[in-house]
Amino acid sequence: NAMTTDEFGRFAIGLSLAITLSMVAGLGLATAVLRFVPQYRARSEEPLARGFLRFSSLASLVSPTLVAVLGAAVIALATTLRPEMHSLYLFVSMALLVVMTLGEYVASALRAFGFTVMSLAPRDVFWRMAGCGFAVLVVWQGTQVNSAQVLVFLAAALTLLVLVQVIYARADFATAFSDQPTST
Repeated sequence: NAMTTDEFGRFAIGLSLAITLSMVAGLGLATAVLRFVPQYRARSEEPLARGFLRFSSLASLVSPTLVAVLGAAVIALATTLRPEMHSLYLFVSMALLVVMTLGEYVASALRAFGFTVMSLAPRDVFWRMAGCGFAVLVVWQGTQVNSAQVLVFLAAALTLLVLVQVIYARADFATAFSDQPTST
């Protein structure tokens, strides 16, 4: 009873839209970083690894941002044509798709550097636990939430977890992006 059936439907659509568009916006770079970075590093081709990381990390930020802006423009146009349409949850899902795409890329980059647990646990365990905890808290307090509020919470929680991942691996990432030769 924390969410009406209409709002739950909007939440499901918003989350599904964010997931689907993040897969497209990711351009396969999360998988590519898992393949090419360890391969280049194993062959001591650090400049290739560095170049690939620079390109793929930038593309993993720019591509979902462009998709989100385009999506927001389409949503705004649809809202103009149909003013009665509920659209806030759709705008929030555009923000969530950016965070989801970055989260997938960062997790793959961490795995490429050998941080398997730190790459998977934040999103696959803690983010899901946070979502469930939010739901339990809302039900326990007996409050009503709408789809946009839930999507905002999920986006904020995932953003925090991705930042923790980046901070955790900052030294390795900084070395990987640096033009300074590494000592082995």
